[in-house]
Amino acid sequence: MALLLLVAVVIAYVLFSFRRQIVELYRLNRRCTTTLEKVPGPSCLPIIGLAHHFKWDNLDFTYQLEEWAREYMLNSHHFWGLAKRILESNANITKPNQYDIISEWIGTGLLT
Repeated sequence: MALLLLVAVVIAYVLFSFRRQIVELYRLNRRCTTTLEKVPGPSCLPIIGLAHHFKWDNLDFTYQLEEWAREYMLNSHHFWGLAKRILESNANITKPNQYDIISEWIGTGLLT
């Protein structure tokens, strides 16, 4: 019983300590989810994606991909509009501090 209480207290402490990060992560996840729902395609699950829709036979899988391309590429202009917004954004280009360590080692160039 004491062990269960200790585990509950530790979990509560961790959740309380990281509440801001948890809220920020939830908001980011929600924003990404609402944006990605606009991308045309079959419905997918969070971790496995479209894997549950895939056919096991190679030939059937190829036909399935062709069918999806015909079905969902009719509205591809919406996808390219989203892709343009993502690719032109500078928000995802900022590099973390680890790149400073790498740039000291290999210099600046294509990788850094």
